[in-house]
Parts: sequence; structure tokens; C-alpha cells
Amino acid sequence: ARVRRKRGKDKEGEKYGQGDLEKALESLENGNSLRSVSKKYNIPRTTLLYKKNGTRSLKSKKGPECVLGAGTEHELVRWVFYMSDHGFPVTRHQLVNSVQAILKKTGQKTPFIDNKPGRSWLKSFEARHPELCERFSQNLLYTRASLSEEKIRSWFGEVKKTLESENLLEIDGSRIYNCAESAFMMSPKGEKVLVRKGDKTAYNFVNNDDKECLTVLFGGNAAGQLLPPMILFNYKRIPRSVALLMPQGWGCGHTETGWVTAQSFYEWLKNIFYPWLQTNKIEFPVILYVDGHVSHMTLQLSDHCREKKIVLIGLYPNATHILQPMDVAVFRPLKMAWSTVVRDWRVENYAARLQRDLFGGLLKKALDNLDLESILRSGFRATGLHPFSADAVNYAKVFKTTDSSLPHGDLREQSPGTESAEEMSIEKRILTQVLVMFEAVDSGSPWNGPGELADVFYSWRSLTYPPSNREVTSSSHPQSDINSETQVADDEPT
Repeated sequence: ARVRRKRGKDKEGEKYGQGDLEKALESLENGNSLRSVSKKYNIPRTTLLYKKNGTRSLKSKKGPECVLGAGTEHELVRWVFYMSDHGFPVTRHQLVNSVQAILKKTGQKTPFIDNKPGRSWLKSFEARHPELCERFSQNLLYTRASLSEEKIRSWFGEVKKTLESENLLEIDGSRIYNCAESAFMMSPKGEKVLVRKGDKTAYNFVNNDDKECLTVLFGGNAAGQLLPPMILFNYKRIPRSVALLMPQGWGCGHTETGWVTAQSFYEWLKNIFYPWLQTNKIEFPVILYVDGHVSHMTLQLSDHCREKKIVLIGLYPNATHILQPMDVAVFRPLKMAWSTVVRDWRVENYAARLQRDLFGGLLKKALDNLDLESILRSGFRATGLHPFSADAVNYAKVFKTTDSSLPHGDLREQSPGTESAEEMSIEKRILTQVLVMFEAVDSGSPWNGPGELADVFYSWRSLTYPPSNREVTSSSHPQSDINSETQVADDEPT
């Protein structure tokens, strides 16, 4: 039987570099034959022919072109380095979301599902830009680092270098800002009240709607000026009654969960923060300190800030209770004022239910009851952000009763001796806003909030309310409802 011989060269032998290609083309120009040059430099004749005729670029690489293009990928790499240098370590999830936003804005057709790249693209992207690997690793270790005085002082040192390089170290307090979000319950927990003698318990009857909380994004500067807040609702479209009763100049946002997202944060900065700076004739550039943990830092946001001369500085992770003026000075007295205003309103309205459209007006009343100028000035001074000084932080007070191995943030206050050590440990790891959502669920009801919080909720409930004291145990955990948005197929293009 005849054996059919395999025609053509083995692809393993088709290895050549850019230098070999350039020499081969020069040899062709000198009059040498295509066959001899191909054999000498081990380059396919068709490749030489295409390169010589200009059908293909001389510097094009083997394999398909990347979906985004070299220019866009270069901008992404620049953005990752810029954000990391300013205290915002970019995660892979943020990178993918930024790519998705770019593709939706440009309308470029891609093979990605919903224009969102997956693991295969990430792997190829990092292979094309090996300088990112170490930076990603450094960011991961940085965000999980335990808190200590040494690390806080080191952060001050790094920020000082950044501010000095941009000539922003010695500027007026009206150009130094901090923004943060906080949750406000529609029916704050009660205080001590007067009751009939002999009654052991006084109940404050509330509706199920009163158990909810609304997220508010605040901003202020070291000169004592508070920016118009933005209230977030979980509406798809803001009702007319809510918009009409909103205090003048305040923002009214909407997200699926009612929490601050990358898009809502960008809208606050673009539609409230920057116009306010222009209206009040604030000199640019300005500094905006934000929580380094937030996942709102997209390429779109950072480009807007660079264009408008807004210098973003990320606070040290897990240190908002030390470095964030809003957490240190503003939120506690504001929550107390809010409780008083809501209690008085309910008394005046015969315990009526507080509706969402009245929320903004009552919150403004609570703010008007505070000396915000002195509170903000004190907050920036106590955190060492203005005047800028690492020595302004009271480290002895902060680390005297704080376990540096635990994450820090806007945590619920604990009453020592009233809870088990295990329960206190888990609650110290839950943000106040999430904890409020947990407490709003009736003891006999299953979790119907975001699926990614289900595990945390049932762990918290099992410790806070033992199984013998509640109707529903962790066996009712809807595991089937927990999905991962980042799960994608491996067989996708680069």
C-alpha cells in the first residue's frame, strides 16, 4: 500500500524571531530567491511573501489579535498602576467590570457573554502583561494586612510622598475632602422611656417596612463644609413623591440593592461633588479621601477624576475608624440626632409609619441640629488628614482595646459581657449596614436578601439566636439560590 507523505514542514520547526524576519526580507530585497531565503531562515514562503507585499504588518505576532486591541490594554495597565499608587488596589473583578463598561460604551462586538470577559481572557491578559502579576499579588497581601501603628504611619509616609509630588501637602482645608456612606434605619432602636410602674417591658410597635434602612452617601471638607448628600433607594425608577420632597440640591439615586455601586458613586461624583466645587469656586486640584476597600473605582471614574483634577487617595484598608473623618466624628452624633428626630416625629404623628418620601426632610432636620462645621474640622484634625500629620492620631487610645488581627470599619458597638466570645467575633466582622439587614429579618423567616450574604446570615443567626429559641434553623438555608456572577466558561477567546 502506498504511504501518503505529509506535505509541508512541521510547525515545531517554524520558529523564528523578529530579527530573522527582518534579515530575510532584506535578503529578498537584495535579489535572493524566495525559496532559498525561506530555507535559510526557516520562515514559510507565504509569510515572507505577505510581509514583503505589505499584506500583513511587519511587527504583527502569530495568533489572533486581542479583542480589546493593544491601545486599550495599555490604558488598562496604566489605570491599574495609577490606582494602586493612590491606594486603590485593583482586583481582577474590578478589571473585568471596567472592561465590560468600556465595551458597552464603545459598542464594540465581542465574543464575550454580555461583553464581560472571563477567566481565560484574564489569564491571557496577564500573560501579555507580566508586569501586572507582581502588582496583583502585592495588592492582595496589602488589603489583608493586620492593622498596627507602624502600618498606619507607613501609610502616612506614602501619602505624603504622593501629595508632595503633586504639590498638595500644604493646601487650604476647603480643598481636602472625605466621602463615606452609612445606613439609617427607618425606625431606630428605642431608648429608655417612661412606662406604667410595674411593667417590665415597653414595646415600640413598628411595621415591617420600618425595619428597613436607607443608605446615604455623605461628603465634606476640612473647612467644615458638608456637601449635599445622596440618598439611595432600591427603586428601578424614583417615585415622583420622593423626588418632590427631597431637600433642594440633594441627590437621589437608585440601585438594585439600595447600596452604593460603582455607577452610583460615579454619578454622585459627577453630578453632585464636581458641580458643588464649581459653584463654590473651590480651587483645583482637590483631594478626595475615600475608603480603600470600596469596589467603586472603575476606569471611567479614575479618568473623570484626572480630567477634572480630583486627586483620589485611598485610606488604609480596615482603618476607617481611625482615618476617615466621617466615621470618626460625623456619623455617631448624626445617628443620635436622627433617632431623636424620628422619635419626635412619631410622637407628633401618633406613631405613624415613616415613609420613604419623608426620609430626606427628616434627615436634613437632624443635620441642621448639629454644629457640622466644628464636627468636620475636628474629624479631619483627629485623623491627621488636615493638618497632615501622622502624630495627630491617638494610637494609644486606638490600639489599647482593639485586636489588630480583626478587620475594622463601621462596626456595631458591643456591650462587654453580654455576648459570647464567638458571637462577638462574628459580629465584629459584619458591617453595620449588613447587620441592620440581618436584624430586620423576623426570627421565624428565611433569608431573602442578596444570595452572597446567605452563609453569613445563617452563621450569625445560629450564634445570636440558638436553634431552641427560633422556628427556622440553618437547615432552611437556600443553598440553591447562591450563584456566582463571576463563573464563566473556560473556552472563550483572549
